[in-house]
Order: sequence, then C-alpha cells, then structure tokens
Amino acid sequence: MKRDLLVVCAKLPAPPYNGLTVRYAQFLQGLSERWRLWVVAFVEPERRASAIQAMAPFCHHLEVVDQPPEWSRWRRYLSLVTHRAPYHNVLPRYIPEFRERLRSTLRMLKPDAALFLYIPMADYRYELPEGIPKVMDHPDAFSPALFHAARQSKGWYRRLFALVDTWKFREFQRKAARDFDLNLVVAENDRRLLHNLCPSARTAVLPTGVDVEQYAPGQFNGIPGEIDLLLTGIFTYAPNIDAAEFLCRDVMPFVWRKRPSTTVTLIGWQFDEKVKTLSSERVRLLEKVPDLRPYHEAAKVFVAPYRFVFGIRYKILEAMAMGKAVVGTSAAFTGIPVQDGVHALVRDDPEGFAEAMVTLLNDAALRRSLGKAAREFIAEHYDQQKIVARLSGLLEGVLP
Repeated sequence: MKRDLLVVCAKLPAPPYNGLTVRYAQFLQGLSERWRLWVVAFVEPERRASAIQAMAPFCHHLEVVDQPPEWSRWRRYLSLVTHRAPYHNVLPRYIPEFRERLRSTLRMLKPDAALFLYIPMADYRYELPEGIPKVMDHPDAFSPALFHAARQSKGWYRRLFALVDTWKFREFQRKAARDFDLNLVVAENDRRLLHNLCPSARTAVLPTGVDVEQYAPGQFNGIPGEIDLLLTGIFTYAPNIDAAEFLCRDVMPFVWRKRPSTTVTLIGWQFDEKVKTLSSERVRLLEKVPDLRPYHEAAKVFVAPYRFVFGIRYKILEAMAMGKAVVGTSAAFTGIPVQDGVHALVRDDPEGFAEAMVTLLNDAALRRSLGKAAREFIAEHYDQQKIVARLSGLLEGVLP
C-alpha cells in the first residue's frame, strides 16, 4: 500500500523549461509510482490550465495557487527593514491563500512525510502538525556565487539591497536547514557549503537526473544546416547573462581570428537586453524553442562558459546525454565530476577556452570520442530513474 506524501512546491513544474522545473517534474512523476502525492503548489497564471493537465495524473490530490506578482521596487526596498525574511523568492510566496490551501489539505490527512520543493517554501513548515518528518530540497544551496551575483547589480542602492537581501537569504536557509529532518543538495560541494552554513543539518546528495532514453543521439534529423557552437539557458538569469557576455566578448574574438566564419547560437526561454545586444551575423539568438534536442543534434560543440554558478548546470547534463562534445569552465562543471580530456574539455581563461573550441571544431574524431564518453558518464551517474528511486529511499529513511 502506498504511503501519503505531502509535497509543498514553489512552482508546478509544467512545462519543465529549466533545471529546477525539470528536477521537480522528475520527482513528481517518479514518486507517484511509489507514494500517494498530495501536492500544494504555486502555478504561473498564464500556464495554469496546461500545467494542471500535465501534472494532475501524477497527483492523488492537487491544490494550486496563482503565483503572486513581484513586489514594486519601493516595497522591495522597504522589506529590508520591515521583514526579517528575504525578499528574493520568499516574501512574495508567503501569502494567506497558499496557507489556507495547505491547511485544508492537512485537514484531509496526516501525511507520512512532507517534501518541500525549493528553499523559499520553508516557512510553510510551521503549518504542519508535530511529528511529521520533513525533507527540504536545496537545488542551489547557499554559496559565494549569491554574493557574486549581488555585486553585479547596477547602482549603489540596488547593490546594497541585493547584498543585504542575500545575507538575509543565507540566514533563512541556515534556520530552515536546521529544522528539517533531511536536506537534499545536488552536489558534494553544496553539501560542504550547507554544512559550513549549518553544521547540525542532516544532508544527502541527490543530483538532478536526465532521461537518458529521451535525450539520446541519433533520434533526430536535426535542423537545416549545422550549428558550430551552442549555448542554451534562460538569459535573464545572472550566471547565464555573464556566460553569454564572456563567450561573445572575451572568447570569440580569439576564435574568429582563426575561423572567421564560426557561428554561435544562443537558445533561451527569455533574453535580457544585455544579451540581445550580442546578436550579430555570427551570433544568433533563438527564443522559446519547443524542443532543444534537434539543435543539440545539429551542434558540433556545446559550450558552458560560466564564471559563477548555482547548483548543477542541467543544460550541460542534457548536452552530454545527447553525446555532445562540451567545452566548459571549471565553474560550469561544479558538481559534475568530469575528467578533462575524457568526458569534456575544461578551460578557464578566454584564450584557452577559444583554443579548445577551435580544436574540437576542426577534429570530428575527437568530438565523437568526447561525446561517447560523456553519454556513458551521464548514463552511469545521472539516470533519472536511479535518482528518483534513491529519493524514494531517502524519504522512507526519515519515517519513524
């Protein structure tokens, strides 16, 4: 007989368009085979109907609340002194309607365990009766990268707000980690960071998985023509914006000196204005592509020029599963223990990064060798079926 699992979710993960929503879609779909899921989740209003239709089959009971709008700028700034909790992802989500939906669900059952999907939902733990084991997922455990992103803010007042709010988020996460029976992180490095933040927290590493059957080479004819260099992501997100600028402004000039015709393709869900300015005859921007796999199939090299990251770069896992040769920085492979020269090429300086890309563009045999090893690595360590089975085991491990 299935046990009852309460899931408190920051966003109903449909469509799964980034690493976070992919992770949570995998969790709900996989856990539904082993648990009865009672899900209370925020949903993007414009995707409400389609998201419910996609995820309802996996839920025994589903309650959704429209994701509230962002606060005004001055209300955000005032929150520095009016609230102890951080604004970022937390305050807008703590609303009476969600609390009432959660309470009404709890009036129907006493769950065997509760799974909180994403740190900003942590304050809803106070709504649960005593004695229910609680597990929190930290897909991007606090790291110095948060302060790095805050320091990138333009204008002293924005920078001050971001730095103070980041410090508040750090304290919010520390207290939450202490109160949960188990804290999930995506990589060993995140486990160390969370331990430094809260030594008493019980943690387990659970990476985001990849559907290795869905993401497999040779299933698509690709798109008309070839793509030299491919980078994907949500380009309104600070690490992705920085990666795109680093690639196009710092790295590509070295490439174009040797291969003037080389092109870059950026595919994203959205593009920040700073990224839009990178568009040119040799830098193509494609928005909201429904399926990335044909573009992976057509690409010669996938690039990951990240200088700071949060958690694991899921897009790298997808590309490796598709058998792509990848060039990335050491930051890009945080939490992904690849061997340089075996599973990918790892370079940090602009000229070295460019040289690695040129080498791969000119050597099809090396691309095939790296791509084959990359796919084998993903199948062994990041198969989503194995990861969801481990998650179910971890949940069973916190039961009394």
